[in-house]
Amino acid sequence: MFGCFIFQVFLGACGFTITEFKKSKINMTVPVSTEWYVFLVSRPKELSRAMLFIMPFTSGTWLCIVGAVMLIALLLNVFHRLSPYYEYYKLQNNKGLNKMTNCLWYIYGALLQQGGGYLPTANSGRVIVGTWWLVVIIVVTTYCGNLVAFLTFPKMDYPITNIHDLLDRKNQLTWGITKSSTLNDLLKISDSPSLSELYKMAQIYDDLTPEIIENIRRGKHVFIQRKTILLFITKKEYLTTNSCDFSLGIIF
Repeated sequence: MFGCFIFQVFLGACGFTITEFKKSKINMTVPVSTEWYVFLVSRPKELSRAMLFIMPFTSGTWLCIVGAVMLIALLLNVFHRLSPYYEYYKLQNNKGLNKMTNCLWYIYGALLQQGGGYLPTANSGRVIVGTWWLVVIIVVTTYCGNLVAFLTFPKMDYPITNIHDLLDRKNQLTWGITKSSTLNDLLKISDSPSLSELYKMAQIYDDLTPEIIENIRRGKHVFIQRKTILLFITKKEYLTTNSCDFSLGIIF
């Protein structure tokens, strides 16, 4: 294309994206417009609330609670059996808190603020039960506060707003650019490690097909192009589906 211009054209008026290669062939004017390259991604969606009741605490916290229930139940059973109180008052038997299962059910019921059918009468057992109820009050209060926050502010899918967010999800997403895009040439010669990695993992295709758009809508792919082009695509898709399924993120 540029070969036919050499020594044949003195002046031309058209829109050109300025690149190092074009600057070496054409004496261009100063830039009249600057446009961002952005990427087209699926619009962040609200995450499922199916397991909302476990979200207020982390997995580690839940494991600690389960471990605490078993440990306190074991301590209650051991202290109940070894306490001289029941031997002195001749209250020893194989029922009530002398059985490990009853201790476990009581501690678990206390965690749900229900208690149980058996209560210790010795001071040692009462101290353990009283301490556990204090722990339960703190745990339940914290859980309820966090649960209200999750209900008030629904958790959304992690949005992609810049190139670093995109590269952080390289194991979950693919991205691509068109072969004719100026960005293709810019990324080839870029010295930036982030942009080099972006180009290395990018899919290069001839044109944006409906299949690619559908993959973007499903949150599996990202398309990189100039902002005006992507705005046109999003408007076209909105007029077709009557649904806003896409959002834009800035690369540079």
